[in-house]
Amino acid sequence: MRYRILGPLEVHNNLSVATPTAPKTASVLAMLLVHANCLVLTETIMEDIWGENPPASASTTLQTYIYQIRGALGRGTIMTRPGGYSLPVDEGDLDLLRFRSKLDQGRCLLDMGQPSEALDELRCGLSLWNGRPLSNVRCGSLLGLDLQHLEEERRRAAELSVEAAFAAGRHREVIADLRMLIAKDPYDEWLHARLIEALILVGRRRDALQVYSSVREMLAEQLGLDPMQELRELERQILEC
Repeated sequence: MRYRILGPLEVHNNLSVATPTAPKTASVLAMLLVHANCLVLTETIMEDIWGENPPASASTTLQTYIYQIRGALGRGTIMTRPGGYSLPVDEGDLDLLRFRSKLDQGRCLLDMGQPSEALDELRCGLSLWNGRPLSNVRCGSLLGLDLQHLEEERRRAAELSVEAAFAAGRHREVIADLRMLIAKDPYDEWLHARLIEALILVGRRRDALQVYSSVREMLAEQLGLDPMQELRELERQILEC
């Protein structure tokens, strides 16, 4: 069984698709996959589905959802534990676990002074993402918080990949990566600063100044803010050279 949650929820059983179509059943499976190999309390699942005041039938209804998931995935997939459920998953069968493994490997390689190898691992991990996590699943407040944490992990992996590229001297190729990251998060001044820095290092000072001008105008017009100190310092460096 293969699972994907770094994008739309997808479940594949050999060559067939086993993704639940019922919204609440999909939500239960999503919660178990986000916390794969861990106990997820019954109360946690019920609160995410029904809020703080679940109906009297919630426990029985949840058991029905678990039964439906087992029917689609196989009887031995979801384990009943004291107080809740767990879904054992091998690293190779869930994209989230593979991503976290690549993130850990990339971080370790960067700390060991092997930035090129770290960059390759981090890019491999980031390539597992296919948009917003669980984009086709109705997420309650608790699962929504989990997804925010996943997005933070993705952001950290992207930042580490930029740091690794700089440490490896691969400034020219990181420019395209930075432009894609900025397109997704245009208000991230750290990313703009790294793009300007990379452009300076490859001799494209005019382009670097254009990036600064664009982000300054965007911040002023849309947020009423001035660029952060690091961006202003980079502009000064450009103009003094």
